Amino acid sequence: MFTNLLLASALLFAAPAGNKQVSEVDSKAAKCAAFVKMCTDCQTSCDTCFQYCSTQVTAGQKGHAAAMECCLGCADACRLASTLAARHSPMAMHAGDCCMKCCADCATACEKMPDDKIMAECAKMCRACEKHCLTMMKDASSK
Repeated sequence: MFTNLLLASALLFAAPAGNKQVSEVDSKAAKCAAFVKMCTDCQTSCDTCFQYCSTQVTAGQKGHAAAMECCLGCADACRLASTLAARHSPMAMHAGDCCMKCCADCATACEKMPDDKIMAECAKMCRACEKHCLTMMKDASSK
């Protein structure tokens, strides 16, 4: 799907206004942009949570160590997925699948501390990104 977005972007400029192809291109571009934004927002949330967890671990709260590691890996997976999707890379689908799985694991780790506001927010963002990745994967496989 992402590979086709690059071609679709070129068609956007070549196709006459009102053309069905234009609206299809616009729709694909909007979906891709939403995916990139979701992954970027999730990355930011995970990076923030990683920093928070590191201060908690330093303060002796060893229970945050596992979540800290998950947040770090998830932020990296989200960054890769958003970068490849923005480039319309054929590798974006692989990164999206990885991102989806990392978000699920990170959310599970953060949900172990539901009374912690920062952990709960990270878990919420990861679940939203996981769902978005799943939707993108389903859309791409149905084409």
